[in-house]
Amino acid sequence: LGAHCVHDSDAFWHLMLGRAVLRARARIVPEPTALAVWSEPCHVKEWLWDVFTYGVQQLGGFWLLSMLPSVFGALLGYRLARWVELHAGAGVRLIHTVLASLPVCAVAEVLDVRPNLAFFPLLVWTLELSTRFARASGRERGRLGVGLCLLTLFWVQVHSSNVLAPVVFGLSLLDARLADARAGELRERLRGDGLVLIGMLLALMTGAYGLQVAQLVLTHAGGDAARHITDMRRFDWEHFTPLTWHVPAIVVLLAGMGALGVLTSSAPVWSALALAALGGAMTFSAARFVFVWSLLLLPLAAAGVAALARASDARPLPRLQWLSVGLLFGCVVWSATRVDAAYGPLFHYGLREGDHPRAAARLLKMLPAGTRVFSEYTLGAPLGFELDGHARTFVDSRTMLYFDETDFALSRDMIVNGAAMARGIQRFGLEAAVVERDSSAC
Repeated sequence: LGAHCVHDSDAFWHLMLGRAVLRARARIVPEPTALAVWSEPCHVKEWLWDVFTYGVQQLGGFWLLSMLPSVFGALLGYRLARWVELHAGAGVRLIHTVLASLPVCAVAEVLDVRPNLAFFPLLVWTLELSTRFARASGRERGRLGVGLCLLTLFWVQVHSSNVLAPVVFGLSLLDARLADARAGELRERLRGDGLVLIGMLLALMTGAYGLQVAQLVLTHAGGDAARHITDMRRFDWEHFTPLTWHVPAIVVLLAGMGALGVLTSSAPVWSALALAALGGAMTFSAARFVFVWSLLLLPLAAAGVAALARASDARPLPRLQWLSVGLLFGCVVWSATRVDAAYGPLFHYGLREGDHPRAAARLLKMLPAGTRVFSEYTLGAPLGFELDGHARTFVDSRTMLYFDETDFALSRDMIVNGAAMARGIQRFGLEAAVVERDSSAC
């Protein structure tokens, strides 16, 4: 499902910033591509991912880079399978494998060369370690606590979603700590939990945002820019169509299994309910989190499968297993059809001709150094990477990480308003423009 060409323009600004970090040997670098008016230093917030992808691209070109979604998708599936078995045991492994594979089908639409690739496995791995920590004791508990702090430290350098780490850690402890309270062992357990939580919060402080972690959440949770950027748009029930889109269908299916778990499970499922509620709240704040919701519903769904296995005798289970395999096959085909239509053809690697403005970049390289270029939002990053500072570009898809809402609004106005374009050309001294062929700017 991840076997396709590099299609998302964000991959290019990660490459561009990875190159800048290596040159400066710091994660705060001189702005590498934008016009001189944006002269503030660039804080590379996901520097480790940027350096990693730039290294992969230098090693094997875009062909090797385009292999990353398949590799990280497989890693996600493995971590999901481990996590599901923690919640449901190893009794019906085929059904658990199917269950763990459903969210992989859901997130296939966002398996592109961005830090999302690392985010999904890191989230699931944190949840898995948190579940193990909740049940552990003695030295194993200490090792798992240290592992969670180190994993958070790594996550902070890779993806801005790191603020989720302490949240999912706390929610994963609910069932175990309620049991400890009934046994009179809560105070001792909470002391260890608090130490790990402090370690995770200190790890968050090592990121580029430092003590301004709250700013990260606020800049992605609303505002004018969020209404115009597909990834940040608020949830709309009109798009939640399980009959025509496989991602809501998988969410509904997992939620149905979860409801079965809530109604029939003899074990407490408060942690699973809290994680499912977190996924729902995130989805309603921004539609892109529907993919995360499919992951966070897994513990509830696993409880439903476990309850079904206990309630059934040996005979119906083989039929249930084959039914689940057929269900997974249908989800894979449905997901593959959508991914192929949007980003395909599948099993083609590298860069697809015409997806990115590489020909325009070659032309701009013939112009004098320092040429000031107006570039559309989705084109600035590929141009910036290819030009490597030879020409200076306009607002790109680093909006809200570098460019602010006013910059982005100006860029949009210049596209649709001829008078605004004329004033912008005069204000910025623009000498060339690169826009989509069907752009209003034409």
